[in-house]
Amino acid sequence: MILWLALGIVQDDTGKAKALLDAVAGEMKNAKAISFYCQIQRSGKEELEEIQVCLKRPNLGRFTFTEGEREYVYVLDGTTFWSYFADRNEYSKMAQTAEQEKSVWAGILPILFFAKSSDLPEFGKGVTCSRETEEDIPYDVVQWGPDGKYTVWIDPEKAVRKFRMRTSGKDGPSEKIVDCGDVELDPELEEDAFTFTPPKDAKEGD
Repeated sequence: MILWLALGIVQDDTGKAKALLDAVAGEMKNAKAISFYCQIQRSGKEELEEIQVCLKRPNLGRFTFTEGEREYVYVLDGTTFWSYFADRNEYSKMAQTAEQEKSVWAGILPILFFAKSSDLPEFGKGVTCSRETEEDIPYDVVQWGPDGKYTVWIDPEKAVRKFRMRTSGKDGPSEKIVDCGDVELDPELEEDAFTFTPPKDAKEGD
């Protein structure tokens, strides 16, 4: 009986959280492609990182990162994952994998677009849902993972507005916060949006 009571007070909102996240994915389900902009703040760094993201089904993506004067690009062309760092004119390539498609470089929107809520990293562990109001806007807040590692803020329009990931390593705890802009459905994309050709003078790295 004591064990039952102890288990009974543990909050488990997996079903509610899945419904909230699936509703976000549902807003994009009929789109062949999406694009969105986000800003990233990392603990210990004053400068914001900006990302312009373009995704197309089933598994194409382009992530353009800007951090001060530094710019780099990740491209998923369907078979190859390319990365190019303009400041050192260096690129690398490797076979594209599902792990890259389900990365959290730009928060969780790519995962919800390409896959489903159950594919989120460590989803189903310690899931809780709550409500928060910021600047008179009510948000559904979904948190999961060990020690609340992942947190997502969802607005009344079923859009992800913020994603936070907390980790701990040899240098201590760190935090990454992704603030997301509006998602554009089926945007006009350049023909070469999901291809990458290294500059002729670029060197190939590891």
